Amino acid sequence: MIKIFKKHFIPKSIWGRFFLIIILPAILIQIITAYVFYDRHWEDVSTYLEKSVIGDISLINKMLQDKKLPNYEIKSLAAENLFIRILPYKPLDNTDDEKFDSLKLHLQKVFKSDSFIINQQNDREDIYISVNLPDYKLTFEIPRKRLYTPTLNIFIAWMLGVSTILIIIALSFTRNQVKSIERLSTAARVFGEGGDISNFKPEGAEEVRRAGYAFIAMKEKIEQQINQRTQMLAGVSHDLKTPLTRIKLSLAMFPKNDETDAIQSDITEMQHIIDEYLQFAGQIEVESKQKIDIIGLLQDIVIRYKSQGAKLKINKDIESCMIFARPVSMRRAFTNIIDNGLKYGEEAEITVHHTRSRLTIIIEDNGSGIKPEEHEKVFSAFYRSDYARNMSDKKQLGAGLGLAIARDIFNAHGAKIKVNKTNLKLKGASIEIQFKI
Repeated sequence: MIKIFKKHFIPKSIWGRFFLIIILPAILIQIITAYVFYDRHWEDVSTYLEKSVIGDISLINKMLQDKKLPNYEIKSLAAENLFIRILPYKPLDNTDDEKFDSLKLHLQKVFKSDSFIINQQNDREDIYISVNLPDYKLTFEIPRKRLYTPTLNIFIAWMLGVSTILIIIALSFTRNQVKSIERLSTAARVFGEGGDISNFKPEGAEEVRRAGYAFIAMKEKIEQQINQRTQMLAGVSHDLKTPLTRIKLSLAMFPKNDETDAIQSDITEMQHIIDEYLQFAGQIEVESKQKIDIIGLLQDIVIRYKSQGAKLKINKDIESCMIFARPVSMRRAFTNIIDNGLKYGEEAEITVHHTRSRLTIIIEDNGSGIKPEEHEKVFSAFYRSDYARNMSDKKQLGAGLGLAIARDIFNAHGAKIKVNKTNLKLKGASIEIQFKI
């Protein structure tokens, strides 16, 4: 139950949760305060006012019955000292309102009968009480403020006004704290996409600043490890090319036969693997992002493959889509996927469709496809499927870095790449890339 409540009712963003933390206690405090005020103070004050009016009417009733003073003098004293006007009797419609129940009970005791009518047209007008007794027939006009105090409205206005001001002040401070967290989140996202965050400076509360400095330290360690890995892989690959070249030259001096052809095939395979190592090592070379037309880039890639005799076509529902990307790296990523498709199949096809917020690119081939248990493994560095290792054409074998390179490049651009579980047209492997636009 608690999990369902958290899932559906608690805000997901930190700003929403801060807002809830501030607003909820303020509302609860207002409700409790209003209840206590109404239950204790408001009812007591109303009772006192009502008793005061009843006492004044009782006094006037006694003076009228005693007849020690003329009626006109009693009317004058009531108006000047008690703020109750005594008017000639006039029939009134009885107001059937529960708020007058207590007043009626007290008036019954004063007049010792039910020969009176209470009338009030609306809550803003004065109250009239018409009395029809054997001794006299009169109508009392009682000012509204004698029975109702404006304190409640003033209290509610004061409570809402002060609470609003305090909430605004609290939200302004909260907004500054949330901003510092949002900047840290943005810096982490930009760094994950391969962007430059050299201008990022931790700010905000002490805990947020500590998290920011920890992030900077982590960033530096990651960059250091990547540089070390790149230098090591590039150095090893470069060092291997020198003896491999000597072996090729020495082999060329031997007469050709089946054994030398087999050795030559192995050397070619090694040369191809080393080239992939160097490509993998060089993928993080500094290349600035720029605004490119991703559709135009794909069309250019298709034209180049077709010029080499490859069976590759593109279907699209949009003519142009501009994104910020590293053009050389992006071309390399798409080329790696297409090379895989044409290596294991005879033809490939690119399908592009878009929505308001996403651009989806699907590259599929008519090869043997990818087994479900290999959908994640194919993006691992140096992974090759059983089908790839058993291919008869060793010249097409690689080191298993093509999709790993493509994944890293797309991830650095904030895109998502996965094996499409539902093959579309060609019934082979299907790779899906999604960009946010």
